[in-house]
Amino acid sequence: MQTPIKIKSIKNVTKKLISSKVTYDDGIVAICGLDKNGSEILRIEFDNAIYVRVTDESVRLKFFQDSGVTELDTIMIIEESDVFKWLRDEELHIRDLSQAKHFIISAGEEIVDIVSFSAPKITEF
Repeated sequence: MQTPIKIKSIKNVTKKLISSKVTYDDGIVAICGLDKNGSEILRIEFDNAIYVRVTDESVRLKFFQDSGVTELDTIMIIEESDVFKWLRDEELHIRDLSQAKHFIISAGEEIVDIVSFSAPKITEF
């Protein structure tokens, strides 16, 4: 397994995250990080996503162990992950995925995998 490339540290904010809300509609993904009062303190948005997977952090333990990631405080990008092979097979190779990137984001107790043609926009409140 390839080691993820950390592209943005969100440590100062993620320490305060208790939960998150993830929405996806027509290629737009919004991850809202919430504090203990339910107030939004972080928003991560993607404009051109084609794949979103939300899991409990315990489901991704093997990934973090294999990749050597010990802190879940960054947005990571995985180059040529297994997700790309699955996407190509499922869509019968009709789309050029060469410009897409696989992002992995820790948001509270959820791990969000996103394949997108755009970089994330991060807003802290």
